[in-house]
Amino acid sequence: MRARLLGGLTALGMAVFLTVAVLCMAGAATAYAQEPTDEQVNVDQARITLKAFMDDPDMVWFRDSLKDAAGIIIVPAFYKAGFFLGGAGGNGVYLARDRETGVWRGPAFVNIGEASFGLQIGASKSEVVVLAMNRSAAEKLYSSSVKLGADFSIAVGPVGAGAEGALAPVPTAAFVSFIKSEGAYIGLALEGAVIGIDDGGNKAYYGRDVRPADILVTADVTNPAAQGLRDDVAEAAKR
Repeated sequence: MRARLLGGLTALGMAVFLTVAVLCMAGAATAYAQEPTDEQVNVDQARITLKAFMDDPDMVWFRDSLKDAAGIIIVPAFYKAGFFLGGAGGNGVYLARDRETGVWRGPAFVNIGEASFGLQIGASKSEVVVLAMNRSAAEKLYSSSVKLGADFSIAVGPVGAGAEGALAPVPTAAFVSFIKSEGAYIGLALEGAVIGIDDGGNKAYYGRDVRPADILVTADVTNPAAQGLRDDVAEAAKR
């Protein structure tokens, strides 16, 4: 009798143990499934970067010119590091304005990088926003990479209360860049940097192989999780 009772208790304990284990595994699987992907983190951080730029009183020209831009690239984290031989790069999002309707579409994921030579010691992290100021520049990224300063002109974006008249040639540049590091704007034009499409990021975010035109022109694919970013850019362009 005692052995039978112990056996029953053991069986009951094992059943409870298995039930708890299954519930824990299910909870862990759910938590893992809800963990944001690298691409979604990039999208969410891009919203933060855009808001910071829009709210900055020094970004007069940026706010006034976004409505005329054909595209915008936002890189929330652009890293530069080196010891004698340096390099820089970061991952970002690219949104384009429809030629006919003015609707902002995207994002397509891009990476931007540059190599530099000379005496360089240390590391830095910056936020980068690049405006594509004409249709030709914006559409170049639909099919291939762009080398700034070679394929298309690149200029430093005017910053400050008097920015509207400070650099008259700036609106004629194909791309205009704004770089902020530790709260201060850096007068670098990203000359020689290469902007390329991140095919892997696009596939991961949209669930299949896609071309930038599928995202930015025909809108054959979209991700509801990026609606907030699209809304933010559209609203910023109306100011």
